[in-house]
Amino acid sequence: MTTRSRRSPSASAASASAAAALFVAALAPALAACGSSPAASGPADAGTDTAGCVAGTSGAGGAGAPGGTGATDGAAGAWQYTNPVITGDWSDPAVVRVGEDYYSVRSTFGWQPGLAVAHSKDLVHWEYIGNGFSSLSSIVPGDVSGGIWGSEIIFNTNTNMFMIYATHNGVSGFEVFESAQPEGPYTQVPGGLQADGYDPGVFIDDDGRVYLVSSAGKIAELSADGKTVINPSVSSYAGWNEGPELFKRAPYYYVTWSSNGTQRGADGIINSARSMSLAGPWEPDPTNPILENLNKGTDPSHPFEGPQHPEPIQTQNGDWFVTFHVWQWNYGTLARSMCLEPVVWTDDGWWRPKNGKKPSLTNDGPNLPYTALQIQRSDDFSSATLGPQWFFHTAPDWSGQIWSLAERPGFLRIATQDGDVNAAAAYLGIPLQRVDLKHFDAETVVSFDAESGAEAAGLLLHSTLAFNAMLSMTRTSAGKVIELASFTNPMSRTDGVAAARTTIATVPFDGTSAHLKVSFDGMENATFSFSADGCTWQAVGTPVSVGLGGQVDLSWYLNEWTGATIGLYAVKNGATTDNHADFDSFTVTSYD
Repeated sequence: MTTRSRRSPSASAASASAAAALFVAALAPALAACGSSPAASGPADAGTDTAGCVAGTSGAGGAGAPGGTGATDGAAGAWQYTNPVITGDWSDPAVVRVGEDYYSVRSTFGWQPGLAVAHSKDLVHWEYIGNGFSSLSSIVPGDVSGGIWGSEIIFNTNTNMFMIYATHNGVSGFEVFESAQPEGPYTQVPGGLQADGYDPGVFIDDDGRVYLVSSAGKIAELSADGKTVINPSVSSYAGWNEGPELFKRAPYYYVTWSSNGTQRGADGIINSARSMSLAGPWEPDPTNPILENLNKGTDPSHPFEGPQHPEPIQTQNGDWFVTFHVWQWNYGTLARSMCLEPVVWTDDGWWRPKNGKKPSLTNDGPNLPYTALQIQRSDDFSSATLGPQWFFHTAPDWSGQIWSLAERPGFLRIATQDGDVNAAAAYLGIPLQRVDLKHFDAETVVSFDAESGAEAAGLLLHSTLAFNAMLSMTRTSAGKVIELASFTNPMSRTDGVAAARTTIATVPFDGTSAHLKVSFDGMENATFSFSADGCTWQAVGTPVSVGLGGQVDLSWYLNEWTGATIGLYAVKNGATTDNHADFDSFTVTSYD
C-alpha cells in the first residue's frame, strides 16, 4: 500500500510537542498488512479467498488520485482537477493565501479537536495540519447543530499571527484563536471579538486597517490586532446574509455573500456587490446570483447544488479563484464539500465564474506547482499521537486512561466505556474521522476478548447518537460472535436514548483478533465483512443502505449539519468488567 508523510506547511514548522498538543502528529506509514487488491476488493468478493492476498493500496489518500480530487498529474498550468477539491464534510470553508501556501478552515460543530485546518500548495490537493483548538468543554457532547461553526482564517500582517474566527453557540460575539504558525498551537483570545451576527469574514486593507463582515450585513472596522470593534457600522451592503467575504481588486472593493439558506434542498446562491469605498454605496452585481444550482439530482452534468460561503482568492501569480461549499443530492453522507472555480473579470470590473453560474465538474489546474498532498485517512498507530484526521464527538480525554497509544506501542488501546454507542458517555472512547469518499474500503485489525454479551469492540459508522452501524467482536449466549448491529430512531435524529438497537446479523467467531471491514459501493450502500487473517473474508449480513432514507440513515439534515463519520469503539454497556480493545491499524483504500 502507498503511504505519504505529512509536509510542513511552512519553513517555520511548530515543534513536535506543540503539534502533539493539538492532535496534529504526522500520519505514520500505513501498516503493510495482508489485504485485497483494488480489483478484488469490496462487497463482491466477501467470502472469497483473494489469490495471493497481496498488500492493498490504501495510504493517506488511498488508491487513485491524491486526496480523492480526481486530479491528473502534470506541469503547473497543464493539469486538470475534478470538483470537489475537499470531499466530505468541509462546510463553511474559509481559505487564505500566505505567500505560496494556502490554508483552509471549516465548521466542526461538536467535533473536537475542532476547527480543522488544511494546507495546500495548489488549491486542489490538501492535507490536514492542525486545529484551532484541542478541546472546549462548553460544547455539548454529540452536538451536530450548534457548537462551533461559521469560521474564518486570516493572516494578520499587523501582528504576523494566524487568526481563526468562529461562531460559538451560546457565546456572544465570535471566538478568536491565534497562532504564529498555521498548524498551531492556537491560543484562545479571552473574550473573543464582540461584534454582531455570525459567519465572520475578515479583510485587511493595503494600509493595514482591519474590517469585519458578518450575517448582520454591515462592515465594521476592527483594531489592528483584529480583536476589538472600533467602528461598528462603516457601511451596510445587504440585509441578512450568510458566509460573507470582503476583498479588493483596485479600484473596487467587493463583498460577496450567500442567500436562501444552506440546508439540503435549499436554493443556495452566491451574490456580489462592489464599491469604490468601504463607506459605500454598494452596487449589486447586475447578474446576481453569481453562482446557483438547484436540480435535486436531476442533472448529472451539474451535481453540485446549493453553492454557499464563497471565498474569492488571488494566487501569487495573479489569477483568481473562488471556493465555496456545495452538497450532492444523492450523497447525504458527504454533507457539504468544498469546490474550486476559476474566476474571470469583465471589462467593466465584475468577477465571474469562468464556467458560468453552475458549479463545474472539471477544470484546468491552477497555474501553481502541482503538489500532490493528500487528506490523511489511514493510521497504523505507531506515532505518539493520533493522526490529525481523528476527532471525538465530545471534549477529548487526554489523560491516557480512556485511550492510549503508549500502553501497547504500535496499537491504539481503547478501554471499554459505559453505555453503548448511542450513549454520550461512550464518546470519550470513540475516535472518528470524516467519511469523504464514495467508493472505498475501511479496515481495522482489533484484538478483543469479550467477557460478557454487553461488551463489544470494533468498527463504527456514525452520524448522531441515534444513527449508527456497528461491526464488532462481542459475545452472545451461544458464544463469541462477529455482530453487525445498528441504532436508529425514526422519531428523532439526535435522541440516542430512545433509539432502537437492531441486531442485523451474527457470525460465530471464537478468535480474539479479527480484521473488520466496511466497503462502500459508491452508491451509499455499505457491506460489512470480517477475516481471521486479512486474506479470506466472510460477509456479515447483507448490504446496508446508509444514504438518505436508508436502513441506517447517516445523511446530514437541516440542524443536523455534520456528515457521516467512521471510527473505532469499545463499550461495556453495563458490564461490571474492565476490559480494553487493541487496534493494530486503520486502513482506508479509495476507489473513487
